[in-house]
Amino acid sequence: MENNENITQTEQAAEETAEQSQEQAEGTPASEEQSQGQAEQPVAASDAEEEQQPAPAHDQERESEVAKRAHQAEVDKARQEARVQAIVDAVGTNPYTDKPIKDAADVEEYLLMRQIEREGKDPIADYPEYVKRQKAEEERAAAKARGDRETARKEVEEFRLAFPDVDLQDLAKDTDFDDFARGAIGNEPLVSIYRRYTAFCERVAGDAAKKAQQRAVAEKAKANAAVGSLSNESDQHEGEFYTLEQIKGMSQEDVSKNWEKVQKSLKRLKK
Repeated sequence: MENNENITQTEQAAEETAEQSQEQAEGTPASEEQSQGQAEQPVAASDAEEEQQPAPAHDQERESEVAKRAHQAEVDKARQEARVQAIVDAVGTNPYTDKPIKDAADVEEYLLMRQIEREGKDPIADYPEYVKRQKAEEERAAAKARGDRETARKEVEEFRLAFPDVDLQDLAKDTDFDDFARGAIGNEPLVSIYRRYTAFCERVAGDAAKKAQQRAVAEKAKANAAVGSLSNESDQHEGEFYTLEQIKGMSQEDVSKNWEKVQKSLKRLKK
């Protein structure tokens, strides 16, 4: 049987080879684009190409996303192939079956047998049960993925019927909605989440308007209070003096009783 040191070395070799393959795969598109660009530079554009209208922004975004996914798929494929080849080269023969490891199926068989051994089981006798269990898990995962895709499709259809004027692509770029919906996506229908979001936005806007109105009322009341204070002060100040009409209408007895105030009033009237 293969010891742990050899197994570790095999894994390291596989990962290093896979990393190198990934770097090469990721560098390929740029090199191809550069080569194409260098080749196309001397060639003049045709009239048809000059008259060609640029694609809409949303079409360009979609094409860019498709290209990124295709490139990532190529990278993942190259990485997996490099991993398989590294194990084939490093191990050579399955120590549990004494059969040569030639392809990805042989590699998976070897890795599963090694896992069984690590768990203290028999790699040969217990292998069929592990394969059966692994297949059942894969089928459950695939069924869940199909169910998730179907649920997502139905949610999108329901959303478009409920909110035909809302662009889902624009909504996906809304950082406020993203923050609000975090943790709810996948656990609550999208229609329900968006209804709560719009209600929340309306409530926030209403609260802001109400507070602004309250501030305006308070400022107006404060201004009125200031004007009233000045008016009262003026009235109080005016109450300290007599007008000329009041003095002329006073009797001699009233003048004598309020002589000081009469004198102040007369002096004020002369100013």
